[in-house]
Amino acid sequence: MTSMTGHCRCKAVTLTIPDATAMLARGVGVCHCTDCRASTGAVAGMELSSPKKDVQIKGSPKAYTNKADSGHEVTRYFCDTCGSPLYAVMSRMADFMFMNVGIFPPKTLPAPTSEHYLRNLESWEKPYPGVKANQ
Repeated sequence: MTSMTGHCRCKAVTLTIPDATAMLARGVGVCHCTDCRASTGAVAGMELSSPKKDVQIKGSPKAYTNKADSGHEVTRYFCDTCGSPLYAVMSRMADFMFMNVGIFPPKTLPAPTSEHYLRNLESWEKPYPGVKANQ
């Protein structure tokens, strides 16, 4: 059994997945939607997904809800102290959380397995080779 723990910059909020085996097998999802771009400040969001019931949260993240490109509501959670983005929950998949990969230590992440909103790629970006692509 593989455990994973991630945290915000100031460590006020910690997320622990006691058994991350299934989450790691799903791999990293890369999303180029305008909502992920705006919330990460990068050209894509990169997330690991897990059922909410499998994640232990220590601390009290703040939340912000808006409509994403899909038309569905997404609630993004962040540290109220340092501002680090932590995870998101989408209304259409309310039992899952999508954790920003940057909260986890280096050398612990699996390769991407899915990539979304490729129509938003910058001219200099290339899709990840061998990854399931969703336009």
